[in-house]
Amino acid sequence: MTRKTAFITIFTSVGITSIVPIVPLLTSNTAIGTTKLIAHRGYSAKYFQNTYAAFKGASDDKNFYGAETDLQMDKDRHIWCSHYSNPFKDHTIMIGDKTTDEIKTLNDSGQLFRDGPMQRPLDNKAYPVGEMNPYNVDLSLPDTDALCPFYDSSDGKDGKGYLNTFIGNNKHPIIELKIESLLNKETGVISTVELDTFINKVFVDIKTANDTYDDTLISRIYFISFFDDLLYAMVEHAHFELDNTFPISHFQKLFDDGAVGQYITSINPLWKHEIGNKKDSNSNVNRWEKYLDGSWYDGKKDKTHAISIDPYYALVNNSMIKKAHENHLNVDCWTADYSRTEVYEPMSLAMLANAGVDMITQDDWFNYS
Repeated sequence: MTRKTAFITIFTSVGITSIVPIVPLLTSNTAIGTTKLIAHRGYSAKYFQNTYAAFKGASDDKNFYGAETDLQMDKDRHIWCSHYSNPFKDHTIMIGDKTTDEIKTLNDSGQLFRDGPMQRPLDNKAYPVGEMNPYNVDLSLPDTDALCPFYDSSDGKDGKGYLNTFIGNNKHPIIELKIESLLNKETGVISTVELDTFINKVFVDIKTANDTYDDTLISRIYFISFFDDLLYAMVEHAHFELDNTFPISHFQKLFDDGAVGQYITSINPLWKHEIGNKKDSNSNVNRWEKYLDGSWYDGKKDKTHAISIDPYYALVNNSMIKKAHENHLNVDCWTADYSRTEVYEPMSLAMLANAGVDMITQDDWFNYS
């Protein structure tokens, strides 16, 4: 084994600010199989992110193990695929404030925001200064101009929804459970009713797609979240709905140490107040071991469930990989995207794969590897 240290250069609008090392990794052959590539928001380097075309493109591409998406819930409790709670040209329009028909009207009139700088910076480091189309993908391609439904039952197996692209194949949906559309605008907190409604609707769509086509969809899904509350709720719901047979075994805890508020995008400052404790629920990567042995499940020892971990790639170390694999769990990492190609992302991710990381969520690694 050899020890290698990758260095990443941090660029800003005024130039290079610092050079910092990624944690040293002992490269070895400890991987459980080959490192798998996950398409971030679909194949978003080729098609516009979180659209049907992006998910279909990822599903059709042999390089991808699966495709990741983020879920938002509208006023009628219909689920849509969007990283942002306000993905329209008018950024004051929130998915959670609109009915399903109103969102369909916005789709039909081409109101999805797809190009150029945002009117205000987004609270997200995935795309610099809010740029939505960093790869200059061809926006004239079909199915890249509308918000994608989580599941489309209107046209049978050929419906243009996220889940539809996984029916009848062996690809894996990677579903991030988010909180923006669940937050009460007055209080900045999530009610138990809203949380249960969201989890139930997500699961109903999955079950409907799975059972309609006698598919293996349920067993192929990964649920990921920064927020323990959402993971708790999904685990309990899956146990209840599936009579404790629990074929969904893929739950992952996301970590991004110190990125307070990164995944809350709203013009309403109250939406910075999240459910649960930020340090426990998101940022404190030093507590990653508690997710491996089931103790994360709030002391309910009769229902403990170990969970894989999915940290920002620079936080991964050999101890994580070793201990997760000893528990027959994955270490996955994210995200190889536009904002990090300038920091030698391909080199560091190649090292992570060699060290034994199981999955890597990425946008366009193929062109840089």
